[in-house]
Order: sequence, then C-alpha cells, then structure tokens
Amino acid sequence: MARPRPEMEQTVMKAQGKSGKTRLIVATGFGNFLESFDFTVYSYFATIIGFSILKTDDPLLSTYISTILFGLGFPARPIGSVILGAYADRRGRKAALFITIMLMGAGSALIAFTPPYAVIGLAAPALIVLGRLLQGFSAGGEMGSAAALLLESAQATKRGTYIAWQFMMQGMSAAVGALFAFCLFSTLSEPAMRAWGWRIPFIFALAIIPVGFYIRAHIAESWRGDKAENDTALHPVRLIGQHYLGRFLLAVITVMPVTLLVYIVIIYMPTYLSLIALKAGGAAGLQGNSRYVLTIIMSLVMMAATFCGGLICNKIARRKIFAVICLSAAFCGCFITYFYAATDFALFIGGLLLSTIMLGMMMTVQALLVMEAFPRNVRVTGFGFSLALGSVLFGSTAQAIVTKLMMVTGAAKLTPFYYLGPMLLLAIAAYAAFPEEHYP
Repeated sequence: MARPRPEMEQTVMKAQGKSGKTRLIVATGFGNFLESFDFTVYSYFATIIGFSILKTDDPLLSTYISTILFGLGFPARPIGSVILGAYADRRGRKAALFITIMLMGAGSALIAFTPPYAVIGLAAPALIVLGRLLQGFSAGGEMGSAAALLLESAQATKRGTYIAWQFMMQGMSAAVGALFAFCLFSTLSEPAMRAWGWRIPFIFALAIIPVGFYIRAHIAESWRGDKAENDTALHPVRLIGQHYLGRFLLAVITVMPVTLLVYIVIIYMPTYLSLIALKAGGAAGLQGNSRYVLTIIMSLVMMAATFCGGLICNKIARRKIFAVICLSAAFCGCFITYFYAATDFALFIGGLLLSTIMLGMMMTVQALLVMEAFPRNVRVTGFGFSLALGSVLFGSTAQAIVTKLMMVTGAAKLTPFYYLGPMLLLAIAAYAAFPEEHYP
C-alpha cells in the first residue's frame, strides 16, 4: 500500500479575524481547562476524598489509596484516544469535541455527587472509579482533537503560539484548582471538608460546561474527511502501525517528562510538602495553606513560560534541540528542588521555578514536534494516542510511586527525584532521536 499523502482533498476552514481567533482559542482551551481542572483538584483533595469514600483515618494511607484511584482514570485515556481520535480524523475535530465535553460532564457529576462510604459502602469508591474512567476516556479524545484544530487553523509561522494557548489552560486550571483548595481549607472545618467541601470544585466544573457547548457550536471546522474514502480506508491506528510506528513509540516517551513534571512537580507538590512536614515540621517555613499559594504562583509562571515557548517555536526549525536544552535544565531544577525542600527555602523556590519554566516551554515544543510528525488523516490519533499512552504509563502511576517511595524512605529528601531524575535522562535520549517533520 502506498504511503498516505500528507493531506487529503478537504476544505480547511481557517478562523478569520480577531474575534474568530479568540473564539477558537477559548473553545479549544475550555475543554483542556476542564479536563486538567478535574484531574488537578482530585489530586489537591486526594486525602480528603480518601477520608470520605474509604474507611480509613490514616492520612498517608488515605493519600496512597486515593492516588491509586486517581490513576485508575488513566487506562481509559488510550481507549478514548483511539475511538474518539479516529472519529476526529474521519468526521472532524469539532464533532469529536462535542462528544468529549459531554463525557467530561458525566464523569464530573459522578465524582461530585457520590455519597460517602458511610452511606453506600463500597459503592462509593466504585462510583468514583467510574467517574474517573469517564473523565479519562473523554480526556483521551479531547487533547488531540483540540490541539489539531488549533494547529490546522493557524498560519505556519504562528503555530507555536496557537498551541501554547492550549497548554496555558492547563496552567490556569492548576491555578484555579489551587485557589479553590486555598479558600476551602482556609474557611471550612475538617469535618465540613470531609462531608461536602471537597465537592465544590467539581460542581463548579459542571456549572460551566454549558458555556463550553455554546462556544464550540460557533467555531469553524479545520478538517473533515471524505465519507466514502473513510469507509474504505484503513483505521488510523493501522495506518500508524504500518507507516509511522517508530516515531509513534518515540512520541510516547516524549510525553513522559511533561507528564511527570506536571503530576509530580506541580500538582503533587502540596501533598509532598504536607508529607515532609509530618517529618520535618514544614518545608523551610512553608506552612499550611501557603503551599497552595506556591502552586498558584508556579502555575502562573508555567503559563507565561508556555507562551514564551510558543514564541520561540515560531522562530526556530530545530525544535528538538530546544527540547533537549529545556529537559537538561529541568533535570537540574528538579534536583535542586528536592535536595533543598526541607532545608533552604530560597534554593527550593529557585529550583522549583526553573523546573516550572522548563516544563512550560516543553509542553509547547512536545506537542508541535509530535503533531507535525503525522499527516492530517492520522494526526489526532497519532498525537492523542501517544499522549494518552504516555499518560497511562507514566502519569497514572507517578503520584502513587512517589508516595510509596516516601513511605519506604520515611519522607527523605530527594525521594521524588530518585524516580524523576532517571526518567528525564531517558526522555532526553528520546527527543534526540525523534524525527522532525513539518506536515501541514
């Protein structure tokens, strides 16, 4: 069979004018915000959720079990990326985005309104798992469809900044989630938090979903396959297996550093600081809810760095060299962060900021490298499936592995880096080997 053409005979509609661009960015970023927000707030409230839906009062055990439940949503991501990604590659990006936002809302509703263990017993964790599976399935199709729509609607010289907006929404979701955590933990008692307080962020996510429906109804499609050709063509997964398998496997590994830095350095940081505080009395003066203020600052820094990464990607052709530089700096930043977490506040913050800035830049360059490595007829599946598979392999287990290591080492310094460091070195090798393409 001949190698698939980079493009098929389609009508590609660009967003026109300032209002069209704004609407496109908001519509695509909205779903990414919700998906990241739900994953983020679950992590922030992991211990409290564990107390509510599990029969335990041990904070470390509650956190550990809750992070395992958190990870159970990830296996649904590859399934969603294959099913919804293929739908987007054949029927259109916009069409797939309507499905993902509906599933996202259903998952959030299950988590928000599940009664506690004391009321329905084992059905409580079962419903939480079902909600996480729905969220994971929708997330698998959301990211690839939204990112492809942005990429294909942008001029070739502005692809970096368009894609950056998508990932800036992840930073915003982490900041908003941390703001919820700060406000709720500051104003509600522990019994109130266990009873109903932790549900508020999920209800907020549900409340704004109709806005996403409205905005997505008013954007232009960037790709719609020919129905007759789609009905006879190979499934996108088979096309990738036949023609792009090597770059797909490398793409999975390129996801790993972004996933680990997000879930361990950004999202898990308040939990990590809580655990070392049990042993060392806090992280060099970082006490109580100030941990969430730190996360808000980190998230805002990541947003700015993501946009800067997009600007740089607009100007350079050899993006994988830029990625290797960012990863090398992130490796140093993570070492400094965890080495000084409980002893030197200034160095701890410096390492954390360096890691966060490099993460922000990495998010944009990783997405561009991988999406441009696949032609349009397999782009959402190739990017979305590799992203979902990388998230399962590395993101779903990251917090549970680090928490387990903390239990084994007694919350010793550098514990998260024992896992994070070698994985970043592996990622550097993967980026160095990744083929650079520039499919339109």
